[in-house]
Amino acid sequence: MFRSTRHTTAFVAIISLVFSLTGPVTVLAATTPSLGSATTYAILGSTYTNTTAGTIITGNIGFTTAPAVVPAGVHPYYGSGAPYPAAITDQGNALAGLNAQACTYTFAPGAIDLSTDATHGTIGVYAPGVYCSAGAMDVGGLLTLSGSGTFIFRPDGAFTSTANAIVTLDGASACNVFWTSSEAATLAANTTFVGTIITDAGITVGANTTWSGRALAAGGTVTTDSNTITVPICSAAFGTLHIAKQVVNTGGGTATADLFDLHVTLGGTDVTGSPAAGTDSPGMLYSLAAGTYVVSETANASYITSFDGACDLNGTIILTSGADVTCTVTNTYSPASVTPAALHLIKQVVNTGGGTATADLFNLHVTLGGTDVVGSPAAGTASPGTEYSLLAGTYVISEEANSSYVRSFNGACDLNGLVVLAAGQDVTCTVTNTYSPVPVVPAVLGATITPTLPNTGIAPEGNLNPPDRILLASLLLVVSASLAAVLTRRTF
Repeated sequence: MFRSTRHTTAFVAIISLVFSLTGPVTVLAATTPSLGSATTYAILGSTYTNTTAGTIITGNIGFTTAPAVVPAGVHPYYGSGAPYPAAITDQGNALAGLNAQACTYTFAPGAIDLSTDATHGTIGVYAPGVYCSAGAMDVGGLLTLSGSGTFIFRPDGAFTSTANAIVTLDGASACNVFWTSSEAATLAANTTFVGTIITDAGITVGANTTWSGRALAAGGTVTTDSNTITVPICSAAFGTLHIAKQVVNTGGGTATADLFDLHVTLGGTDVTGSPAAGTDSPGMLYSLAAGTYVVSETANASYITSFDGACDLNGTIILTSGADVTCTVTNTYSPASVTPAALHLIKQVVNTGGGTATADLFNLHVTLGGTDVVGSPAAGTASPGTEYSLLAGTYVISEEANSSYVRSFNGACDLNGLVVLAAGQDVTCTVTNTYSPVPVVPAVLGATITPTLPNTGIAPEGNLNPPDRILLASLLLVVSASLAAVLTRRTF
C-alpha cells in the first residue's frame, strides 16, 4: 500500500512538471466572419415566399423568385439586382469560414435542447464559443447568450425553436451570433430570436416571430409569415461613394461634366442610380454595401479618361463598411485622340489662249470659322496637291484673285469652295484657274457714241468735180484716223 502511494505521488509530480513546462492549454476563441455584401440583407435566398401583409423587413431582400406579397419596411435593394450576386458569393464564403472554426464544446451524440442542457455549463446560459452537435439543435425555451464575443451554434442536422422560445443577450451583440445547420432551419411561432442563420437548406419563420438578425439561404427558400425581421446595426453597414466628374477643355474642348454618363457596377451590373450624368465635386453620391465596384463611363473620342482618388487606374474601388470616399473621373480634351480627316488641295492652271501663270503663283487659303488653319495660306501645287490634316468640320477654300484667270472648284468642294469633313475621311478639292485674255468691260447704260465730222464746205459726192473728190477723199482719211483714236481712248 505504501509502495502504491509513493508511485501515485511520483506520477502526479511528473504530470505537474509537464504542465508547468508547457503552460495552460489555450482554446481558440470563435471569430466573427465578414459577411461582405450580404451584411445588409435581412432575407437572402433563391426563392422568397411571403403570403401575408403583416411581415415587416428592415434590410435588403434578395431573391430570384419573388414573393406573392411584398413585405412592408425599408429594403433599399429588392430582388436580384446588384449587390445580390456579390452577396450570394459573400454568404458562401462566410459559411465556409464559420464551418472551418474548431469546436470549443461538442454535445453528446443525438438531438440537443440548448435551453435545458446542463453539460456545457449553467443551464440555459452560454458563453462565447463554437458549439457543435452530431444531431439537431433546438431552442426549447429561454436561452441567454452572455459575454462579449462570438457565438457559433453548428448542428449537423436541423435547427429549430419551440413556440414562444426566447433568445436574449447579456453583454453579447446580435452582430456576433451565428446559427449554421446542415439541414433546414425552422423558427416556430412567436419566437423571439437573435443572430444570423446561414444555411443553404432553407429557412422557415413561424408567425409573429420577432428577429434581430438575418435569414441567409443563398441556394434555398426563405419563408416568412407575419414576422418582424431587422438587420442589426453593427458597424456602419454601408459605405459612401462619391463620383465626381472633372473636365479639362484646354486646347479647344467645349464639353461639360453632364455630357458624360458615369457607371458604377458590381459584378458587371449597374447599381441603383447608375448610370448617371457626371456632376462636379462633391459629385454623385452612392450608399453601397461593402464590395468591389468598377467605375466607368460612356466613351468620348475627343477626351482621354483618367481616374484618381479612391479608384485605381482602371476605375476599380474596394469599398468597406463605413467608408466615405471619393473617386474623381477626369476627362482631358485631346484633339489628337480623334482620327483626323485628310484634305488634299490641288491647283490646276489652264493657260489656253496665251496665259503664262503657274500653280505656285496662286495663294490658296483653307479657313475654319474665318480663320486660316495651320499651314494656310500656301502656294498652289499641282496634283497630288497640298495635304492638310484637319478635325471634322466645315471648311472654306479660297484664293487671292487674278483678273486674267477665271476660278472654279470641283471634287469634294462645292461651287463656292465649301467642304464638309468627317473624322477619318480622305478627300480632294481641285481649284482650277482658266486664262481669260479679254477682260469684260461693262457697258454704260444709255450711252451712245456718235462721231462728229468736220464741216468742209464741199458739196455732196454726186455734185463733186474731180478736184473736189480728191480733196474729200483726203479729208475722209483724216476723219477716219481721228475716229480710230477716239474709239481707242474710250475702249482703254
